[in-house]
Amino acid sequence: MAIDRDPAGRRAAERLTIRASEAGIAVRVLEPRLG
Repeated sequence: MAIDRDPAGRRAAERLTIRASEAGIAVRVLEPRLG
């Protein structure tokens, strides 16, 4: 999953990672390097 680097994007990624993990789905979070 690719996320925005703002606080809302990070919170959304955390919630989705938890939900996916509970469903047995592996997640890799990708963040932009240049903003």
